[in-house]
Amino acid sequence: MNHNISSKLCIGIVVLLSAVGALAQDHKPLPFSADSKLTKTDGKEISTGKLYMAWPKFRQDLTDVQSGFKVSAIVDYATQKTIALNPQAQTYMEISLDQQNQMTKSNLPIGPAFDAFKPCAGHNNWNCKKLEPQTIAGRRCDVWEIVSDVMAPITTWIDTKLGFPIKTKSADGYILEYINIREGQPAPALFQVPQGYKKVAAPYRSNTGGHLPSPS
Repeated sequence: MNHNISSKLCIGIVVLLSAVGALAQDHKPLPFSADSKLTKTDGKEISTGKLYMAWPKFRQDLTDVQSGFKVSAIVDYATQKTIALNPQAQTYMEISLDQQNQMTKSNLPIGPAFDAFKPCAGHNNWNCKKLEPQTIAGRRCDVWEIVSDVMAPITTWIDTKLGFPIKTKSADGYILEYINIREGQPAPALFQVPQGYKKVAAPYRSNTGGHLPSPS
């Protein structure tokens, strides 16, 4: 996998994880699927894709607009693991969410304490400001501005029915949107490794702070 392309595509997943974390058990997102679009604030498209939500799992498929390169991530909060799929090579790797935090050089709020409807709960060093609610494509959203010490400041639009952020704008210049939302349970096969895919070793960060090797 080209390291530059994979890094760009991972931005979409990082923005998503930054926005949603692991939603509190009393605010599980409803099952749905949607098209995704990651753009820069200047309008340049970075990636397009699909999202499939079936709590406690979700799948994000991304396609790099410039190169056409594809990558998928299946995140399972029950097992605290991500499966990264490379359709071009028909390979996959398993990454723990802790490992993923190290790979992205972030301490994302992944865990059972994050509540999409009370995003500052349990985080005394976060500053969350609730704005006026808005409607996006007919869907009512709570709007939050979130400033923390673990990610760039974001504004997130949380669909009050789905219990999930359908738009997130980060201060570092990215906008992630979910459109053409279809409520209902996605097919279980979407959350499994496709037949014929070969497992490869995940990249790692050494305890001494060494650099990550580029994925192959």
